[in-house]
Amino acid sequence: GGGVPQGPIAMPGTYTVTVSLDGMTSSETVHIEADPRRPMTMSDRRARQDALMSLHDLARPLNDATQATRRLSGQFDEAAALLADFEGESESLQEELTAMQSELEEISAGLGEARRWAGVASAIQGSSTLPTDDQMWQIDSAWDAVPPLVERLNVLITERAPAFNASMDAMGVRPNPGEAVEVPRRGG
Repeated sequence: GGGVPQGPIAMPGTYTVTVSLDGMTSSETVHIEADPRRPMTMSDRRARQDALMSLHDLARPLNDATQATRRLSGQFDEAAALLADFEGESESLQEELTAMQSELEEISAGLGEARRWAGVASAIQGSSTLPTDDQMWQIDSAWDAVPPLVERLNVLITERAPAFNASMDAMGVRPNPGEAVEVPRRGG
């Protein structure tokens, strides 16, 4: 479909490519040469590749954290609806839910900013030069931001949300699954 490749391209060199299918294996040696239209020293190529691989390593945890924030946000929305319908005293639960939602919003915003910084991969991949100081700053900023955000997210996922759910359950705030459905019986 054209456009910039989605992952780091292979460095010039000699590689062995092995394909296995149905118990059969075939290997071939391939030699990748540098694009002559992109003259770079090998050390510059390596530095560029290192920057791209660093962003590649960050991509999955950043995506996983983003997906987890969306799931948790949906769960918090469901809890808010249950609390809105609950007729008993639920102020402490509401306060904890509001605090967790606020924490999740901060984490989400931080992950969004880190995604924007990590988006520099396209510019680096599409260039035949060494990453700029600004691009390297963006990579460093993304790496500085993501691990602590994931740690905060994990506290919500593994500690606060389960404790909140247990408190809701103890107070009888839970979804109503509805009435059982009558099982049809074939006449005859």
